[in-house]
Amino acid sequence: MHAHLRAQAERLPLPEAERTLVGTIIDALDDDGYFRQDLADVAARAGLDLERDYFELNTALRLVQSLQPAGVGARTLAESALLQMRRRVRGAAARRASPGSTRDPR
Repeated sequence: MHAHLRAQAERLPLPEAERTLVGTIIDALDDDGYFRQDLADVAARAGLDLERDYFELNTALRLVQSLQPAGVGARTLAESALLQMRRRVRGAAARRASPGSTRDPR
């Protein structure tokens, strides 16, 4: 899964520093794709200061959570389900808004 996520992340138009943080978050995921580590520990291993770099780390986590499969990067099963539902709702809304959509909007 890590290689698949890294391949997706490489296609994102990110500055190098942000790409590195995304890679750090990907490396911190467990084999099930969950982010179960403490953000402070990840920051320390990356040589970052959590207070100073919290926004950047959290942004990197959100970017990882935007990758496939839906729910990756969640900290809990509940968060994984929420991420999956949000993705499904956004996808459905985009399909309804698409001018070429043949689906009934009801």
